[in-house]
Formats: sequence, structure tokens, C-alpha cells
Amino acid sequence: MKTVVVANHPYHLSAVNKQRWQYNKLIYFGNENDTHSISPTIEKHCLPLFEPLPIRGKLLLKVKFLKLLQQIAQEPNNEFIFFGCQDLLSWKLLLSIDANSATIVPDNIEFYLRPESISQIPTLNRSRPKLRSTIKSILYGVPPSSNEIAEFSGRFIYSLRGRHTTAPIFIQEFSHRKNNCSTSDCTYISQPYYIDYNIDCKFWTETICKSLKRYNCTKIRFHPRDSPEYRENIRRNGIEESKQDSDNLIGLFSTHLFQCASSGLNVTSFMNDVIHLFPKDYQCFVTWFASTLNIDLNNSNTWTVNAAKFRHFDKSIQTSSHHQPVKINTISQKAI
Repeated sequence: MKTVVVANHPYHLSAVNKQRWQYNKLIYFGNENDTHSISPTIEKHCLPLFEPLPIRGKLLLKVKFLKLLQQIAQEPNNEFIFFGCQDLLSWKLLLSIDANSATIVPDNIEFYLRPESISQIPTLNRSRPKLRSTIKSILYGVPPSSNEIAEFSGRFIYSLRGRHTTAPIFIQEFSHRKNNCSTSDCTYISQPYYIDYNIDCKFWTETICKSLKRYNCTKIRFHPRDSPEYRENIRRNGIEESKQDSDNLIGLFSTHLFQCASSGLNVTSFMNDVIHLFPKDYQCFVTWFASTLNIDLNNSNTWTVNAAKFRHFDKSIQTSSHHQPVKINTISQKAI
């Protein structure tokens, strides 16, 4: 029997290495260059992500994926660890194996955006243009009327109903919270929403800096995807770059903020200052998510985040979870 890790992002691989999990096979949907640091003793299967490919690329990838499924079918006793399972091929692979042989690890906050959860989000527009959705369903090879899929902001999301999930990898339990720092010592955790939602960079910078000055925040931790233009605009507004997180953080709605809050840092959010700039679907998702966890988006109260709070989402997406650690062997210190 083999332990198979299924991933599609470099931080999934980093999480495996950090936990020192021992596994035999890696199925990676993404850039093969991301896997070069993986031990040569690990059996690797790398395929590109389905979603960004042109139509011809999607059709060719389907052929390769079918071959992979045939190979997996010949090894029926394997155990699988899925990270995220938010892309099409990971989900189809999950459907092809026995439910009891797979554990799914939540990898970011949008992991909980599933067909079952969006039905609980008030005011969310769940109607889909029939022609466009039908064509996309045919291309993706999914039934257009299936309860197993839904569409959110132009992309498909997939059901995990009845599957086993574990605690989120971005939640870290702590023994005590650090003492509050003065607001002048806070660091803003940047999030490139202006790229993701095509917001004018200059306007976004002015909006963010206005809020930061209101909250007496003079430092910023840039996101790796932040553009040179944005970085320069931030510096011109007198915000100093910080290479490390401080004990007192301010931000919007990133997975990193949830991770920091769960590890004992003081986190606040001013998301409500800018939420009107985003599509209605995303506004509804953020409001629902924050309400479920009872966290503040007005920069008024420090976030309290822990694994127990995330158990609310297990019911929302109808998965089975005891929030136990992934049960695979770890590599001993001698082997490292």
C-alpha cells in the first residue's frame, strides 16, 4: 500500500515538508518545475492545471488524465491525501477512488466555498447563464444540472459531500496570546486584490493608504504578487516596507491573516472599508464567512481564530471531520 499526496500549489509541498510526512507518490497538477526539490525516491506524476489551458490543451490533457486514472485503478489499496481539491482534475481523481481511502486537507479560506455552502449565503446570485454554463460543462465533462457542482464568479466549485476532511493547514493553535502592541507598531499585510479584480492600481493605493493613515499604520508587508507600480505608490505615501510580521497586524481578508490570528498574533481587518469595490458574489462570501466565524471587519476587534471555529464549516459543506491530524508516517530526524 502506498500513500499518495495530491497537490496543485508549491505551498502544499511546503506543508508536506514542514510536517515531515512520509509518502510514496506525488500527483501534482501544476508547473512541473515546482516539484524539482522533491526526493528522487518519490514517484511523481505531473500534469498541468486544466482550468487555464486553451481548448486544444484541455482536450490533450484529458487523454493524459485518463491514463493516470487507469494506472491508479490498478493500485486499489492506496491512501490519498488531497490538498484543497478545488481544481477539476483533483476533484475527478477524488471521485474515482473509494471515499474511505481519501483525506482532504483544507488549504485556504476559499476551500469552504462549495455548492452546499453557497446555498446558505444570503443574497448570493445563484443563477447561471444557461448557454455559457452548458458549453463550459461539456468542455469540463461535468453534468450541467448536477448538484455536485456550482458556479461562483465565473468558475466551477465542486462538492465534497460525505468526504473526510482534516483541520486546516493554515490554522495554528497557541498557548497564549501576545500582549497588545500600540497601533503605531502595526504592520499592514498587503493583498493584491487590485490585480485579481482589475481595480486601478493608483485608486487602490490611495484607498488603502487613506485607511492605513486613519488607523496609524506606517508599515507594510508586501505580497509576492504586488506590482512594482503599487510598491512605488505605497512608498510615496510614506508607508515603510517591513520584511517580517509584527505582533500587531492589520489587513483585509487573506488566509495569511487567519494563520497569524490562530498563532496568537493580534489581527484586525478593515475589509469593510473596501468591500464595495469587489464583485457582489465575493462580497456575499466574505460577509457570510466572517459572520460564521464571528470576526470583525471594521478594525474594531481583534480576531479570535482557532480550529474549533472552523468545525462550523464541516456542517456547511457536509463533510465528515474529527479534525484529527493526517494519519501518515513522519520522517524520522535521522532520515533528514
